[in-house]
Amino acid sequence: ESSDVRSSAVYVLEEVVGLDIARYSTDLEFYAQAPFLYFGVLPQEDVKYILESNESKLTVISAFVTGKLRSMKIYVNDGSPLTTKPATTPIEMAKDFLEKYQTYSDASYYSIMRSMLDNLEGDKNITKTSENIKLEVTVTKSYTSFRWKYVFNSVEAPSKCVVVEFENGFLDYFIDKWSLCTIGSTDLNISEEEAIEIAMNAAENYSWNVSARAVTEFNIVGVSETTLSFGNYPTKNESRGGDPLILYPGWRVKLYFDKLYPGNVYGLDIGVWADTG
Repeated sequence: ESSDVRSSAVYVLEEVVGLDIARYSTDLEFYAQAPFLYFGVLPQEDVKYILESNESKLTVISAFVTGKLRSMKIYVNDGSPLTTKPATTPIEMAKDFLEKYQTYSDASYYSIMRSMLDNLEGDKNITKTSENIKLEVTVTKSYTSFRWKYVFNSVEAPSKCVVVEFENGFLDYFIDKWSLCTIGSTDLNISEEEAIEIAMNAAENYSWNVSARAVTEFNIVGVSETTLSFGNYPTKNESRGGDPLILYPGWRVKLYFDKLYPGNVYGLDIGVWADTG
């Protein structure tokens, strides 16, 4: 229910993020529900709160998909956030966040992600993998990002992820698309060489229009980049299987031309499904 979503946003701010909600006036500035659809397939509700006290002002924008929190962004407009306990290191804050969020969400993958934070050095960029989860920690002067994403045989699914980011000792951003995205296939039947050959063949009959004129003649010099990851097209109509949230392994093959062609086109970016070709 919509009222649940609005109260859930405040609950997460208080019980998971650790804001001292009692010291703020909490004003609901914006609430929107259906017909909003996440990627055209799942109902989404958006909530925007303004939290204000004499010492600080925050803007919090949350998005819920099928009633579950998908993302939360916190803008510190004025002063410093009023919290129920002092800031610690980003790693300790991330551990605390995941423990409390698992209690709130009851999602089992949070305990695995939480355990991956053990024995980490806090001020370094780190990458580590546990089973099908890859953790990337990115540290800058004022900002630390923890990103967990699905991985299978070293092939990543960037959109099947959980991200927790802290800035100046406070939660800046949270996203959870892990349970929203599912893996449709892990079959890797097409090699890099085969994907390049398929892309080259597809390019032979390709054309594009510039000012109502078709460009059909171009010279491919070579391949500038190939990447392999899980993904899908972002719209329901274009997506494989009609659901952009079901991810499949695919090659992206970037072909480059000998020069710029009309429309300032210098190459082609071709997708080849790695399970079906």
